[in-house]
Amino acid sequence: MTFTCPVCSSNDYEEENGHYFCTECGTQSQELIVQQVDESSQIHTRYEVRTEKATSVKPKSDLGRPWTIYEAYQFIILAQADSFIKLGLPESFKETVFMIWANYLSKLGVAFCKKEKVVPNIITKMRVGRLRELHRGTMDYPLNRHKRPFLETENKPPEGTELGLHDEEFYEDDVPVTKTTDNIVFVNEDDDSDVDVVYVNCKKKQNHESRYAQASHSPEWMNMKKTIAICYIGVMLTRPDILPYDVVRWVYESKVPFLSCTHLLPSDMVLSAGDQALFETGHFDSKVFIKELNKILVYLDLKNLPTPELRFLITRFTRELNLPEEIATVSIRLTEMIPFCSTAKNKLFKRIDVPAMSYIILAVKLVFGLNDSLEWKLSEYSSAAQELGLGSKLFIWSEWKRFMIQKCANEFVAYRELTSNITHSRLSRLDQLLECYAATDPDKKRLTTCFTLNVNQRPVRCYEQEFKEAMRKPLEIALDRYYSSVKFNEDTTHACDVDWSKQGEKFQKATICHIIKFQEFKEKTSSGETDSKLNQIHAKYNLPVREITQYERVSDAEHLSSNRHESYMWFLNLASQTIDCSPLGLDKLVVIFVKYLVEKSKGHDMVGIKCSNFGFIEARVSK
Repeated sequence: MTFTCPVCSSNDYEEENGHYFCTECGTQSQELIVQQVDESSQIHTRYEVRTEKATSVKPKSDLGRPWTIYEAYQFIILAQADSFIKLGLPESFKETVFMIWANYLSKLGVAFCKKEKVVPNIITKMRVGRLRELHRGTMDYPLNRHKRPFLETENKPPEGTELGLHDEEFYEDDVPVTKTTDNIVFVNEDDDSDVDVVYVNCKKKQNHESRYAQASHSPEWMNMKKTIAICYIGVMLTRPDILPYDVVRWVYESKVPFLSCTHLLPSDMVLSAGDQALFETGHFDSKVFIKELNKILVYLDLKNLPTPELRFLITRFTRELNLPEEIATVSIRLTEMIPFCSTAKNKLFKRIDVPAMSYIILAVKLVFGLNDSLEWKLSEYSSAAQELGLGSKLFIWSEWKRFMIQKCANEFVAYRELTSNITHSRLSRLDQLLECYAATDPDKKRLTTCFTLNVNQRPVRCYEQEFKEAMRKPLEIALDRYYSSVKFNEDTTHACDVDWSKQGEKFQKATICHIIKFQEFKEKTSSGETDSKLNQIHAKYNLPVREITQYERVSDAEHLSSNRHESYMWFLNLASQTIDCSPLGLDKLVVIFVKYLVEKSKGHDMVGIKCSNFGFIEARVSK
């Protein structure tokens, strides 16, 4: 009986230590065995017996059909568009996203054009990508039918060149080195005892990594982050008041499918081993999101997209920070005094939320000083005036800061919890954290097939049920600790159940008129009895004239914390966390605004000055 190798179809085998190996490719046979036969006279004789082992017939794997990555991402973009519609966008949003997606595919040349191709030019040029698209199969047999090439021409030197040591073939008795195309051989000639041979199989690997890195940075390289970017372009055209950090927040709250999306694909789109990387998201925040967004905008040459107004964002951020409405009024007044114009080059999307928050920081700095002294003196003054029962709720900085610290420490934020180390999470939030993980639908995640979709049919290790149960054990142990041994005091339990939005309304409705317009406040609130007492309190604290501290610009975060007041740094970090941006970028813009005000107060003509969100001034100050 003839036995055929399942890999190379060779019929020639070689026996070694009781096992048979194919002489062509070295694959061990599962059909040929060696048996010891016990005959008469108790003499053991060794026979080579070729028998076919009784093996169970394995069911044929469902290989699905040939599909491209753009087809898979189209299903995901469709699901993301539906989720945005559920979040309040109109039904026409889906058509807008489809037009953007169609323009992107047309620019790539893979669809909606005269000469369609399976892969874009960047993939063909860099020779990296999905093998099932570079070497397509058929509907009946969707394997890529592509073997790793080992061409004899690669082993031959160019004509007209002399053979060196790296080109010469050695026999076993000469040097224990065989010639390969991928390996570079180094011989230690200084050592007289043994010849040290180091195999460095990195030249080809480095070339592949370099080509892959160059391709992945191109806007033609499609990934999961670009699916959200394409949807957000439609959001900008439909609802420009939605900001990038809103989308990031929705992603981690599982309101927009992104962290786990393979369950959205049809069943006939079978995943192979390498396809899992197509749906990996990696680190995702506003900075990464805007970077991918700008790639798409530049590639599609989309300009003059609508952006939200500064006044709208200032009012919104003031409310989110639970600051009085009068702070928003002061901030809007500053926008009229200090012009802003972004000068970011090669970026069509410019963050408007950063300058809006910078105006708020400047307004708070003008009112409360934030110099570790004036804000506390104003708190004492506000507390003493509040005791007079003037009928108006006064804004007290110390009480507001204490409230915001408690809110940040106890409020559950899915984005912050899912992107931080789980060991740093409080056990009081464990139930919410588990609900947040469950909302990402990890159980619906599609796994790869039991065979890779190529001619070698190599097995792939999949996530089995035991593995899932093992991954669940640490969380179950933490839950047992939470319910059995850990006891929380009443304050901690109460802090987790607080409705922070309602608690913050009392600060939003408070007034700072007694600080910025004392005479007007006294006329509106005080009567004959309280008028003299309010004057006494105001005279007692002898509030100094508010002078804004002018900081010098710094280039890194380390120098930022060491050259700023503690109160200012705390509020700066709070503002940066609110809109998911860098504190350094906010500080640079605040420094520019302060310098503008100082120069303007000296009587300088500031016409033509443009402030950039990167901290640069584009015009000279004219006297």
